[in-house]
This record gives sequence, C-alpha cells and structure tokens, in this order.
Amino acid sequence: MAAWLVLLAGGRGTRFWPLGRRRRPKQLLPLLSPRSLLAETWARVAPLGRPERSFVISAADLAPACRRELPALPPARVIGEPAGRNTAAAVALATLLALREDPRAVLAVFPSDHVVADPAGLRALARRALRCAREEDAYVTLGVRPTRAETGYGYLELAGVASAETPQRAVAFIEKPEAARAAAYAASGRHLWNSGIFFLPARRLAESFAALAPAIWAPLAALPALPPASPRFRTALRAAYAEIPARSFDVAIMERAAGVKVLAADIGWRDVGGWAALGELLPALAGNRVQGELVALDARDNIVVDREGLTALLGVENLVVVRSGGALLVANRARLDALRELVALLEARAGGRYL
Repeated sequence: MAAWLVLLAGGRGTRFWPLGRRRRPKQLLPLLSPRSLLAETWARVAPLGRPERSFVISAADLAPACRRELPALPPARVIGEPAGRNTAAAVALATLLALREDPRAVLAVFPSDHVVADPAGLRALARRALRCAREEDAYVTLGVRPTRAETGYGYLELAGVASAETPQRAVAFIEKPEAARAAAYAASGRHLWNSGIFFLPARRLAESFAALAPAIWAPLAALPALPPASPRFRTALRAAYAEIPARSFDVAIMERAAGVKVLAADIGWRDVGGWAALGELLPALAGNRVQGELVALDARDNIVVDREGLTALLGVENLVVVRSGGALLVANRARLDALRELVALLEARAGGRYL
C-alpha cells in the first residue's frame, strides 16, 4: 500500500545559529550523522512510497538545496513555496497536487527535522496507520509515549489507554502545558506527545480544507492544472500565496476534525528543536555534551559543538558553545529562548554577513 509521501521542509528557525543559517536551516543540517535531517527523513520513510508519488514542500529559495539533498527524488517533486505560510498551506498544496494525479491518494505527512531511533518501527506503525486511513476514511496520527514531563511539546488526549496496535480516538489537541500538567499527562496513559506525523485520505482532506479553512483552500483550488514547475503555475502560485493566511495544520484542520485516530509510538522519536534538545543526543564527555574536540577542567553541564577546532573550557557550567562559519556563540543554557532576539540584533548590527 504505497502512500503519497509529503515532507515538510520549509522551516526558517534561528534556534541553531550559528550552525544554521538562512540558506541552511535546521532541516538541511547534518546534526547527528553525515546526512542532513531532511536526507535522514527521506531515507527512513522512502520505503513507504515511491519517489514519483512524493512531494517535498519547501521555501522557493531552499528548493535547490533540498533537491541536492535528495538525488533519488525527481527534481519536479520538490515544490518551492513563494512565501512562508506555515504548515497548513504546505499540506493543502500537497493535497491539491496529489489529488490531480490520483483521486484515491492517501497522504503520509512527515516533518523533515525530527530524529527517530527506530526507523523500522516507524514504518511498521505508518503502514498500520495508512491501512486505517484508507479503509476507514480516517485521519490518523502517531502519538509518542512520553518519557518525561516535557513542557516543550504538544500533547494528544485520547479516549482510552494508548495502543500501538489499535487506534484510539483523539479527544483533544493540547498546546505546550506547564510543568504540573505535563507530569500528570506523562503518567496518565491517555496522553501522548504530538509527533506532527499524519496519514490522511486526500479527498476527505480537501473537503475539510474547503469547509474549515476556505481562505487557504480557495486560492489553491483555483490554480491551473499545469505542472508545478511551469512558469504559469509558479506565477499563479505566487498570487495565491499572497492571499493565504499563515496557520499551522494542527490549528486549521486537525484540532477541528471529527474522529481523529491515534496510534501510540515507541520509536525513539525526538523533535530536535534547539541546542538544548540536541545536547541530550550528543555524546557525554567529562560531564558535558560534545560534538568535536574538547578539553575541560572543572567544567560541567555544557553543550559544545565545534567542527572547526579545539574548545577548552575552564570553570564554567550550563553554557552552550558553538563555533561555525566564522561565528562563535557562547550562551547561558537558561537563556536559549532569547536566541531569536540575539539573531535579530546581529542582523541589525552586522547585516546578513553571518546569517
């Protein structure tokens, strides 16, 4: 049962500066292997579909880099969005294009910046979810069993105890909770982390967009039935995106859809959202988390990423130290939420030189 694979690769996050830059955002970075997160995503999900029935939705200026990362994918299957409009527009565009080729298409939507320790386990769950989506005309998502009281993830509340074998009905999508609620969710057995991985019958999804998010769907539905790489289509797409509001797919569709089903996933899933999350996955060295060469004396709980030389730490704690591309970041781990502000200050003072 081949799915129509949809990889979302349009992120512009600044949370991995200075390693991540405008032309090389997180999904294009080789954070934990020689391959980029995008290439790793494609490698683990490609057996679920076929290259000619797949789409990578990215920003227009990132599309060439995405094509280089995915040589097995026909270049025309990488679609460049003319403007960032969040994930709802990207999924809607993929839905429209898939339906024009296959009225019975079932989409498998994957973020391109996650880490999965058990790719075979993911594929087994995905095939179960695809079967449910196709046979029951259902929206299915994977929820990850919490391993801790994480406040940085969204949660899914289920009608019953989570199962990897039998889909449970979703009762609610819950945004990032405060610590006490997160602890209760982690212990409940009925709350899972929201993975952002979805399996969706395309025809039903088109109906949902038309009913629940017409401001997104109507401009796209009016696009000419031409190859996405054609000049006329690209011109029409620019005009359509000028009208479309920026909304997440969860908010626009999934939180409002009836009968969403959830399979529980124990697959070593991580959303590597920033330096703190990456640090949890890096090798430990003398009480620090390190990628590169480090000498440390009386230094602990630091995250060091340095691919350009030696880092030496003396008597410091709870720092993030990253050197890349002629720039050096030294940050207190407790202040990483302000990294976006730092990058904005850098842009104001140094222009785009280091961005």
